Amino acid sequence: METREQEKLSLLEQMISEKIFLMDKNARYYRKRYKCPYFLAAGVTALITFFSGINAYINSQGLNIFILLLSVIVTFINVILNFNSHNTLWISNTETSNSLKELEIKIKLMKEYNDLSKEDLAKLSKEYRDIISIYNKNWSQARKSNLKKV
Repeated sequence: METREQEKLSLLEQMISEKIFLMDKNARYYRKRYKCPYFLAAGVTALITFFSGINAYINSQGLNIFILLLSVIVTFINVILNFNSHNTLWISNTETSNSLKELEIKIKLMKEYNDLSKEDLAKLSKEYRDIISIYNKNWSQARKSNLKKV
């Protein structure tokens, strides 16, 4: 492989490595932003069930109002969960990171077992661009779906 192609390959490997880091970081961010409200909603829903069971025996007006307030909180949390699409973005970032890791391994194996040609480098570059293009489309779709919910 010529020096120019080696430089291009090094640049491609660097870009892949940086994107993997970014996608993993984003996946952790969106996972946290999804799971926290999700489990909070589940916990509050469990409290609603618990207090409703107690209220069946004591029939307290104050407890009815408290249960109603908890229901409003769960509804609000679910609106936030559905509006922000954190789950979709978490999955998209994870899938993109995994695809980039596969490409990274492919490059390492190709470098190990044979000399990469210009055509190989062009194919690898195209595969990288395709992965990023799919990610950008998924991100855009998730954000556009939020606008439709308004």
